[in-house]
Amino acid sequence: MLRNYDKTYQGNIEFNTDKKAVEAVKTFLEKHLPDFPEFLRKETTGLVNEDGISSKLEIYLQRLARVSDEIFMFQFQYPEQYKRSNDMAAVFASPIASTESIFAIEAKRLPTPGSGRQKEYVQGNLGAMERFKRNYHGKHLEHSAILGYIEKEDFDFWHNQICGWINELIATSIDATIIWNKDDLLSFLRSLSNLNLYTSINSRNGSTSIKLTHYWLYLN
Repeated sequence: MLRNYDKTYQGNIEFNTDKKAVEAVKTFLEKHLPDFPEFLRKETTGLVNEDGISSKLEIYLQRLARVSDEIFMFQFQYPEQYKRSNDMAAVFASPIASTESIFAIEAKRLPTPGSGRQKEYVQGNLGAMERFKRNYHGKHLEHSAILGYIEKEDFDFWHNQICGWINELIATSIDATIIWNKDDLLSFLRSLSNLNLYTSINSRNGSTSIKLTHYWLYLN
């Protein structure tokens, strides 16, 4: 049960700092994301767009967080600055806690549908990694995440593809407002059923770097 909110959790995971709360969110995602594709198949018929997938994911995670009395909850389309929003964010669940996010989550379909959008996981106006690097998402955060909804090809294909796009930016980008380097490359962490985890440390404009955990799962 959640009680006496003072950033100390009294349930099945004990922590007293925001950093430990973030680790709890990451552990929660790692535990429950592998079963999400089955939930999605049961809850949808026909084609579903990216926002449709993420909205179902928010419902799925929210229900599980309530069952286990987590100190955090999830919000779909969490508003950010620059009139933008994260696909999802984790916030503290206590009614007297700040509504500021503790963990931002961006999501991309792989491949990204639409003409000229194939590199959107990495770069562009809607580019997931670029949005974090430009402080459009998670400016106040040290840790956040990108979800990769894999609908074609496999983990190795997308790891090679995405790291290839980043290497191209490292070698050829002339945009002085954003710096790409080897730390932006995705490093493999581990595999869990139909879920692969990667990590990257991404420099940001005018602030410290942000550590991104990349959760990739097969939807088909």
